[in-house]
Amino acid sequence: MIALIVAFWLMLPAYVPNNFAAIFGGGTPLDMGRVFQDGERTLGDGKTFRGTIAGTVCGVLMGLVQNQIAPFFGLPVFGTGFEQLPILLGLSLGAMLGDIVAAFFKRRLRMKRGAPLVIIDQIDFVIGAWL
Repeated sequence: MIALIVAFWLMLPAYVPNNFAAIFGGGTPLDMGRVFQDGERTLGDGKTFRGTIAGTVCGVLMGLVQNQIAPFFGLPVFGTGFEQLPILLGLSLGAMLGDIVAAFFKRRLRMKRGAPLVIIDQIDFVIGAWL
């Protein structure tokens, strides 16, 4: 049970970004409206600069908050000082990039925005965060 709590705790900066990207997203799409060689949008309107930045920042902030409260609960931290920033940035931005890569492949499969791609939709951000 304790291992499960620690695992969830350590992945929280990767769980948060996509939710906040949806909340704060909108604006200019990452693909700037470009169409890929298959005739479909490269990523679509759901992947925006504002959402990607906001999601990443919120993930990093989540990790910084976790580092402050972790000692009170006996939970691990993501490092101290500046060493925590690349770790948190890797988890947060990695999660966002994993979702962006999945969106690219969903467009190649001609799937509409928001259409489910079983298993991939559940692990794309995890793979991105781990990489």
